[in-house]
Amino acid sequence: MNIFERHYIKLEKNRKEKKAKKKKGEPVKQKILENKIEGYLIKLLNEKGIFHFKGKVDGLKGYPDRTVLADFEYHVETKVSKEYLSYYKQTPMQKWWQKKFENSNAKYILLEDFEEVENFVAKLPSQIKREN
Repeated sequence: MNIFERHYIKLEKNRKEKKAKKKKGEPVKQKILENKIEGYLIKLLNEKGIFHFKGKVDGLKGYPDRTVLADFEYHVETKVSKEYLSYYKQTPMQKWWQKKFENSNAKYILLEDFEEVENFVAKLPSQIKREN
């Protein structure tokens, strides 16, 4: 069995499971994209007035998606959990960066769904003063 056949079988199984849940009236999780979680993080940080910027640094693979400057310096990686039908995991380079940040004074945060984003932002102090 080649990779395409395995993928098709997996998709077909997921489709049947969703259909069965729908018949029973159970809530069905929808597939969401990582950029939706990151977009929600950006929205909540902006509402709270917390400074943040895109973490992408040219030439550095696996660098976290966002850098958030609040009470600490946070490096935030967004992923979509298996709960939302994602099969993406942290890459080896993302795990390497995680260790680097955890061994320094910066904090590395992995957020995998909207609830985790809300909990993370809720714990951050509001930044009312803005520098010119």
